[in-house]
Amino acid sequence: MYPSPPFQPVADSSHADRLENSRSGEAAAYLSELKAGAYDSTLGICENPIIDAFLHNKIESAGAAGVEIRARVSLSAGLPVSNVDLVRAFGNLLDNAVEACAGIAGACVSLCCAQLSGCLVICTENPVSHDPAEKQRRIPELERGVGSRVLKDLAEKYNGSLKQEQKDGIFRAELIFNLQ
Repeated sequence: MYPSPPFQPVADSSHADRLENSRSGEAAAYLSELKAGAYDSTLGICENPIIDAFLHNKIESAGAAGVEIRARVSLSAGLPVSNVDLVRAFGNLLDNAVEACAGIAGACVSLCCAQLSGCLVICTENPVSHDPAEKQRRIPELERGVGSRVLKDLAEKYNGSLKQEQKDGIFRAELIFNLQ
């Protein structure tokens, strides 16, 4: 057996012309942005592309269910919080908020995230129904309240806190992670 020669593309002027006349400038700019480490978040100043994509998906899903999410997320890269824990935190907070908005016309969830005084603070605020109907389990095999326990465990893991309160038809949750 003889070794295979290295792959060499066939010089086809029609391919070269198409590439030159297509969106190669946009592709080059995108590659430069990636190499420079820049990231353009759809949520604010979210430098973590995994969390940005996760939140973008959550916002789109909530919108399809008739619930608007207004997000202001400032999240720098390289936080001492794992992406898995961030997904668990944002996912539980937003799932609970969107579920609470079910059946409320024009309901809107507010999501804020910022780093303040050595802490990561994630807050949600949403309206709640005045008629607390029996809530169905999101996952039939699990009892209700698992998400709140997950959030409490996360707060404890990062030496932080979880505060939840309902007042005047508004539910507020604040999850704090100590980053130091």
